Amino acid sequence: MRTIRFLFAFIFVMSCFCELRAQDKNVKHVSINYLYRTPAARETLGNPPHYLTNQGVGITCGMELTKVWEMGIYCNFFQSEFESNIDPMIFDTRWVASPGIYSRIHLLDVANMNSSHFDLGLDSKIGGTFASGCHLEYAFGLTGQYYPLQHLGISLSAEFGNFTIARLGHTNTSHFQMQGGLTWRW
Repeated sequence: MRTIRFLFAFIFVMSCFCELRAQDKNVKHVSINYLYRTPAARETLGNPPHYLTNQGVGITCGMELTKVWEMGIYCNFFQSEFESNIDPMIFDTRWVASPGIYSRIHLLDVANMNSSHFDLGLDSKIGGTFASGCHLEYAFGLTGQYYPLQHLGISLSAEFGNFTIARLGHTNTSHFQMQGGLTWRW
């Protein structure tokens, strides 16, 4: 229920900003995403590997610098489990931040196939995760966006790179991440 209220508040705030930014030439956008990092195997002595996944939420803010190039920032949040300070056999769940910057090339604009409803982008990201220390993350991927309304759309990304998964007091690396969500442009 809290997520639905947050989503409606987000749409309301973005619609207010839309009118304020209507005179700007550069397209700006904000996205709220659900993220899923694929399983990574954690080897344990004498036991079969345990497969770990991470799911989270993220927010992305970007601006087109030219007609074909966009840059922005993002911050993802994942729930991770760590050993308790009181008892090492008990695990606490904490939110872990993963901020960074991204760059996107709009492929349809490069190919002169302009569309007001579709967008296809080639992304690169660099950032970090603060789980049991700081871990470098980077990615290259493809993002598709569909805008059934003038300002509101949906986005889906598939990215390959280096992503951190933190579970049960250990960190591990995943090499694939998917994310999807709502995007707002003005």
